[in-house]
Parts: sequence; structure tokens; C-alpha cells
Amino acid sequence: MNRYTLMALTIALIPAAASAADGQVLITQASVVAAGGFPYTITQPGSYKLATNLVVPGLIDGIHIEADRVTLDLNGFTILGPCSAVPCVVLATVGIKADRNGVEIRNGTVSGFNTGIFVTHSGRLADLTADHNGAEGFSLTNVSAERLSANNNFYGVRGFGSTLSQILAVDNFYGIQANGGAVTESVARGNNVGIDLTNATLLNSLATANTGWGVGASTSTFGNNTIVGNILLELVVVTGYSQGTNLCGNVPC
Repeated sequence: MNRYTLMALTIALIPAAASAADGQVLITQASVVAAGGFPYTITQPGSYKLATNLVVPGLIDGIHIEADRVTLDLNGFTILGPCSAVPCVVLATVGIKADRNGVEIRNGTVSGFNTGIFVTHSGRLADLTADHNGAEGFSLTNVSAERLSANNNFYGVRGFGSTLSQILAVDNFYGIQANGGAVTESVARGNNVGIDLTNATLLNSLATANTGWGVGASTSTFGNNTIVGNILLELVVVTGYSQGTNLCGNVPC
């Protein structure tokens, strides 16, 4: 029994529900279909929670958040796009898209889209996995994010003015890319480029076993990092400022 069959059986056994006892709006495959299909669009502030996996057909987005002050709890479930078996590029599809203020997304997986999760303005992400997405797992602008896991075709996690903490990026082309903002307590392993910084700060992180370079820094600050075992180069600095002791291979840097 394959992954899609198991998800279909799970969805069939759980009925659609309008709301939970605590006032959360429950989202199921059946309720999305009843509301007109994908993308499922959230237009009112409030708390929303998945009660089943969502299987999104074809070249369609999964969920659009079009209201401020929305909390979306994936509740351990997966939003599954059409390309989840292997990484591939699905033109312009997004698993979850939010361009409003005060959005919080947590606790689940988005897989098989072009971009897994795209969030701009202020927001918070936590305890999420993006895998087998074609272009990028996470694209985050002015967001606070922690405990994200990324295994995607090109970018794992891209941050623009965002605070990224406890990120695990494995087997992407670019593991973590930060343009502004900060990356702390994170791991980039087995990517082509581990961590790429522009006008950003990198602290207390590990870059290892990346096939290109471990860390690339342009006009950035870095300190107390371990950059070791990368194949081509450990550290590439255009303009960088060291804060504290970094270890590059077997020597301080």
C-alpha cells in the first residue's frame, strides 16, 4: 500500500467538521472539497487546524491565508502536492501562501510543490518540515522561525530579514540562505552550499559535509560556528566580521 493510498483511506474515514470544541476551525479534505476545492482560502482571523492530510491535485496551491492574525496548526498532518516522491519543479505552485500580518503556522509537513511555505510580513513558524519541493522549502520575509527541517530540490530555507533558529537543512542545493536577519543554532549538512549570508548574522551553527562550501558570507557577521568537513571550501568571505571563535576545519577562523 503506497503513501497516497494510505492518505486516501485516512481522509475517507474522517468526516468533515466545521469547528472544534475549542473554537478552532477544522480543515479536512472533505471540507475543502465542499468549500469549492483548492486552494483553500482563509479570509477571517482566527485559529485553524488540520484534521486530515490534504492531497492537492495538479498545478494548484494548497492553502492561501488572506487575513491578519491567523494561526494555522497542521496538527502533525501533511499537505501533499503532486511531486512528493522525488524533488521536482512544479511551476508556481505553493503549499501554504500568506502575505498578511500576524500569521502563525506550526506542526506539520508540506511536500511536493514548487515552494513549500511562502510567508511575508510579520509572522511566526515553528516545528515544520518542507521536503521534496522543487524550488524552495521555505521563503520567509520578516518572519521568526524555529525548528524547521528542509530537504528540497534547490533552496532549503530562504530568509529575508528573518530570524531563523534551530534550522536543519539537509540535501538541498542551498541549505540556508539569509539576506538580512540572523541564523542561530542551525545545521546545514550534505547540501551543495551549506549556509549563504548577505548582510546577516550567523551564530552557534554547524556546516558540514556540504559538497561546495560550508559558509559563504558577504558583509556579514559570524561567531562560534563549526565549519568542518566541507568538500570544496570551508568558508568563503567577501566581507565578513568574526564574533567570537569559529572553527574552520582544524583551525580557528
